[in-house]
Amino acid sequence: MERNQNERRILSHLIGEPGQTVVEGTALLPMGMPEMERIIQLVPYAQITMQEAEGDRVSLGGEVTVLICYLCKDNLTHAYESTSPFQAVVDLPQAKKGMDVLAEALPAALEYRLVNGRELGLTVTVDLCCTVEHEIPLVAMGVEEAPKDACVLPREVHFTRSAGRMKLTGEIEGSIPIPAGIPAVERVLYATGFAQCKQAVFNGEQLVISGELKLSVLYTTGEESAPISSFCGTLEFHEEMDASDLDGDIEVRAQVGKIYCELDEAGDALKISALCRMAVCSRRRFGFVGIGDAYGIQKEVELQTASIHAAEQCISRTAAGAIRERMPLGDSPVPSRVLACALLPAAARAYGEDGVLVLEGMLSCQVTYLGYDGGIYMAMGEVPLRLREPGVDLGDAQTLLCRICPEQVQAVPVGDEVEIRALVSYSCEGFRGIHTTLVTGMEVLDTPAADAVPPGILVYFVQPGDTLWDVAKRYRIHKDVIKNQNGDVEERLQPGQKLLLLLRPEG
Repeated sequence: MERNQNERRILSHLIGEPGQTVVEGTALLPMGMPEMERIIQLVPYAQITMQEAEGDRVSLGGEVTVLICYLCKDNLTHAYESTSPFQAVVDLPQAKKGMDVLAEALPAALEYRLVNGRELGLTVTVDLCCTVEHEIPLVAMGVEEAPKDACVLPREVHFTRSAGRMKLTGEIEGSIPIPAGIPAVERVLYATGFAQCKQAVFNGEQLVISGELKLSVLYTTGEESAPISSFCGTLEFHEEMDASDLDGDIEVRAQVGKIYCELDEAGDALKISALCRMAVCSRRRFGFVGIGDAYGIQKEVELQTASIHAAEQCISRTAAGAIRERMPLGDSPVPSRVLACALLPAAARAYGEDGVLVLEGMLSCQVTYLGYDGGIYMAMGEVPLRLREPGVDLGDAQTLLCRICPEQVQAVPVGDEVEIRALVSYSCEGFRGIHTTLVTGMEVLDTPAADAVPPGILVYFVQPGDTLWDVAKRYRIHKDVIKNQNGDVEERLQPGQKLLLLLRPEG
């Protein structure tokens, strides 16, 4: 039996449903710092440090760091951070050891309890987004490998193959100007943010990655009545590296850890330094013309077939949208002035609706504000997210994964509510299934076909659902012969159409 000797490999994905893990810990105040009297801002960020596929699941390990800003009894502002490790398992059928895992952790919600002046209880809910890439063999005969005395039905399919992977760690450094018109920056408490890769240019040897570090900075003002404030900024970065092992379309995912931020000597800009981990994947599309079916002219043909099932990425989109929603403050005092506001990143539900990409979810929100009594308060709640982007071709994507990262956030007091106005960045990936059956082996036997048709001339009337291949196979005639005998008849036949078939012993 003849077999295909050119084995190719297909890139496929396993897509896990967004999961969650709850990380609980205690943030102990470092020695030498004054005791906590009131918490005024809590900002978490998370990073994955270990990811491994195993039997039908993915094991993840990581860290959640919470940046804590508080007032002491002297009404002075202080900040420190606390880090807690976590481990989680995401169920992912068909996952196996050795497969490549792409995972992201998003701290989507936070609760706290001030135990005493030196101890803070924290509970962080982390959204986990996880996909697995693996390669499966494509062992199939190409049309050019079929025996000469066999008639074959070509089947053209397109796949994606892996064309190289890299993991690297780099440092993003630079400075951002302090915006005009904001309260003076006395001391930076902390900065948080995320990296967004805008472009990856590959010339065959060097890979140049360009992107932006989106920052949110909390700082002290030196004003007694309004001791803290915040602003957003953007730092561009460029990374250049040797990447001779890559080929094809490039995708880069970036994960930022701790961000170091301080005033420069002149006091009109902030110096930024951040560690950034990047995962670089290259992929290439290729077409393959295999065999969907075959038969022999007056002889039996023995076929071996295999079903191919894969999932490939068909959409990778990054964009931004605006939200404007009100968050009630409940029993908290009515605000007179907002000092700082933070939205937490999260996974979102995504789907298509009449040519529109729709994103839905809830974003946890924290607002630090002044009350009319002059006190500083922090309120926590949720803000609904609903974005609609028209004109997005989702193609035949069957699964969509979406992540939301707040970029610029502003809060405005409206009675006993605050109106949240934010620009959020989102990334959306779509996956579609590939299901086909191809011939993997073929042999033309010496035995005559059991259903061989006696020689003669036959007039055949096309039945509903008939194709030219069906008729040719049924009467064991080459399709080209039927075309020549019937004036180059079309592949798609019409019910009732008359075909003249000249049946000969040798076809």
